[in-house]
Amino acid sequence: MLLPTFFTYMRYEDSSIPIRYVIYSFQSMLLTSSGSKCLAECFVNARGKELYALEGAILDQAATIAKGNYNNYFIQCVLNYGSKRLKRSVVERLMVDVVGVC
Repeated sequence: MLLPTFFTYMRYEDSSIPIRYVIYSFQSMLLTSSGSKCLAECFVNARGKELYALEGAILDQAATIAKGNYNNYFIQCVLNYGSKRLKRSVVERLMVDVVGVC
C-alpha cells in the first residue's frame, strides 16, 4: 500500500489531504477491505482537527464498524492506537449492543 510511504515522506499539511478524504467518505470506506485499511492508516497518522473528526466518526459508527465484514483490522487499530478516552468510549458504545456485536 502506498499510503504509509505517503505519510512517511510528506509534510503533515500535505499528507492530511487523504485523511480529510476518508473523513468525508467514512461510510463508503467501511464497505471494502482496502477502505478499512486506508481508514486505519489515516487514523494512526491523523493529528489535530483531522484526528478529532475521525474520532467523532468512529464513536458515531462504533457498532456498525464492529459488525462490518472488513473492519476488524480498523477497530483493532483504534483500540491499539487510540487515546484512553477514545478506547473507553468505543468499548462503552460496543457494550450497549454486545450481543449484536458478537
